[in-house]
Amino acid sequence: MKIFKRRGAAIAVALGLVAFLVGTSLVMLRDGGWPWHASIGGDLSAGVMTAEVVDDDGAAYRFTGAPADAQRWLDDKQVELKEAHGIPGKIAVGEVLQPAGVVLVLIGLAGLLWRSVTFRRARRAGGLPWTT
Repeated sequence: MKIFKRRGAAIAVALGLVAFLVGTSLVMLRDGGWPWHASIGGDLSAGVMTAEVVDDDGAAYRFTGAPADAQRWLDDKQVELKEAHGIPGKIAVGEVLQPAGVVLVLIGLAGLLWRSVTFRRARRAGGLPWTT
């Protein structure tokens, strides 16, 4: 029986670490790592900028205009692509997985620590708690 309890605590720690790492990678999608490449460039002295987005499927989107308009178009296109790729949902899942992973790790470590302390006390007292 003690093997199952220790194994359960170790599994909780392992699952907690996996959940935390997966959650962290999903939350990082908030700042980058998107499946497209965006760039903006041009001649500021002429007042013309070109914004370009190349999606992972090869689709390319371009806009040429005033610098402020090009930047606004680029921002709007990236918001559109985030929605199309389901990135807000992935971020939300990551925000749930991170604290769930931390809780699992803490529960698993507490279980391992409790079993270790209980076993040491029982050895000193001359009996094991699960045999009485």
